[in-house]
Amino acid sequence: QLLGNINNSLHYLAGLYYFWEQGKENAQPLHHVFDVYPFGANGTIYNLGSEYNEIENDALALFAQFTWTPNILDRRWHLTLGGRYSRDSREARREVTDSTVLALGTSVVNFLPPTEFSANPDQDFDDTSFTFISEYDLAQHLNIYLKYATAYKSGGFNIRDPDEEGFSNGFKEEKLNATELGFKGEALDRRLRLSSAIFYQQFDDYLYNFKIPDTISGTRVFNIDNGEMSGVELELMALPTNGLLLQASYAYIDSQLDDVEHPLTGEVESADFDNAPRHTYSLIVDYTFAPTSFGIVNANASYNYVGKRNENHEFIYRDAYNLINARIALTEISGTGGQWEVAVWGKNLADTNYEAFALDNLPQASRAVIWGDGRSYGLDVSYHYN
Repeated sequence: QLLGNINNSLHYLAGLYYFWEQGKENAQPLHHVFDVYPFGANGTIYNLGSEYNEIENDALALFAQFTWTPNILDRRWHLTLGGRYSRDSREARREVTDSTVLALGTSVVNFLPPTEFSANPDQDFDDTSFTFISEYDLAQHLNIYLKYATAYKSGGFNIRDPDEEGFSNGFKEEKLNATELGFKGEALDRRLRLSSAIFYQQFDDYLYNFKIPDTISGTRVFNIDNGEMSGVELELMALPTNGLLLQASYAYIDSQLDDVEHPLTGEVESADFDNAPRHTYSLIVDYTFAPTSFGIVNANASYNYVGKRNENHEFIYRDAYNLINARIALTEISGTGGQWEVAVWGKNLADTNYEAFALDNLPQASRAVIWGDGRSYGLDVSYHYN
């Protein structure tokens, strides 16, 4: 990237970004997936599956941003214009065999017609996005700003789709328009910092994952109508004494997706932003003790709250939870050619039970939960070369 300024009035940044990735998943040969006993001793249904998935993606972007400070209003007004051109290439390969059979003692018959396909689709996507920011310095360390930005998420292919046509068709890109009004300020000899923002985001062709009926893990991604998200963010940092850092943050999000008609069943169902709790907040206390001859001691403790998610859904709701974490470290321990650091830590010290993820399409249950990590402790030893 290239950055600089002209006459201290025009600051610029320009650059080139490239990313490439490749991934493979091999679940071959044909193997047992699950079985059920709907007929008691008269027969067992077995689902057998085999699949191989491979993806190759690359992304190229050109970006530039210019900030101009005109010679008016005591040079307190700053205007920023940014742009980004993105080109994304998506390629996927999928080979699937799925068979459901009925075992009747000494014989095995097909219970459902077997599914087998091999496909290798690819598609390119491109987008031009812009950012505009207007800032005004109320004082040396007090600033207000208004920001408008556009963005996009490329389309692609879903390697969990069990149907050849659905997999090959893939899904198209998602667009975002976002507006933000914010304030940033420092006071008390820069020992107090406050940041706040209100925002509104509108999604076009939002990417939404639908479960495919009569499958265990089959899903298909569709672009649905517009979604909206708005909210408030607050962050406060304070240094009341040397070595002591206090930090508090809070976020409120109001997210809304209209009810959608399931493309495969025609049924109208409610839709949610899965990971958008209405309330989240955190409290952090960090203290660094005075240096000693053997190193510097730092202690940190945090409290984190995450509100309810999918609270209107009968099976994939996740309750609110809070986590307490702590860490004590001895740093800057002298070593040959560098420094040692030793730290002990604990996560989820209250051993809170919380749902990290919920699933509602298993054949054995209407609701399955992946629980978050319980209480854990650890010791870290690291060495930093000079």
